[in-house]
Amino acid sequence: MPEPRKPAPVPAWVFGKLSDQEEADLMSRALDDPALFDEMMQANEDRELLENPIYRSRLKRTLQTAAEERSAWTALWAWLNRPASRLALAGVAAAVIAVVIWHGGGSGGGGFKEQPATIVTDPATDLGTFFGLPLRDALGVWIELNRTPAEFHPGELVRATLHLPAPAAVFVLRRQADGQTRMVYPRDLSASADLSAGDTEIAFDPLPPTTDVTAPEPVRLRVLALPVGTDLRRGSIDWAKLGAYSIQEVTYNVAP
Repeated sequence: MPEPRKPAPVPAWVFGKLSDQEEADLMSRALDDPALFDEMMQANEDRELLENPIYRSRLKRTLQTAAEERSAWTALWAWLNRPASRLALAGVAAAVIAVVIWHGGGSGGGGFKEQPATIVTDPATDLGTFFGLPLRDALGVWIELNRTPAEFHPGELVRATLHLPAPAAVFVLRRQADGQTRMVYPRDLSASADLSAGDTEIAFDPLPPTTDVTAPEPVRLRVLALPVGTDLRRGSIDWAKLGAYSIQEVTYNVAP
């Protein structure tokens, strides 16, 4: 019975860990194995991205941050299991409830004046246009970043929680200091933007992965919560006739 062939070292090829001879042997083997050839074609994009020194350094930083976060959660769990910590946690919970009550009351008569937008947008509208729309809070939607102060480094992930009192179609846009704007949620252009009431966790890059950050840079996030079924990407929207919707904004910094 013939001896099973060793798995092809595709991961080592992606990370550039093969010698010239090993790489030549792998290429020769792929020419005779259609499945291996397809696997290498799919992995080639990852290989090219890892050859970018900026992305490579950010990947290293991401792995280091993940390890630090695991250590932090371990320490936090140990702290929470101390009896005295539970008393302190009760005080924190009371403070959080007070903040939520204040936020909810402020969105009524005491908050900023809600101004309706009077423009019409369609799928071809520049995303930067949505940063010119007036803020409003008709749906009581808000976004909470996972870090205070809100400062991130290239290669890390921004994690945030969307708080929705009622179902809505939600879009999150990121605008850099140079004006570049991108939709970071939904990430898949074909995915539905409709969300149920409650909390939804999202994650995205603080800046595009290959951006070379040499100085602290402010970034703005716009959260647009629209009536269910409304889609910025597929239809025209007459904002004056849209009905109840919310536009909120938060900022964070990206440091080298």
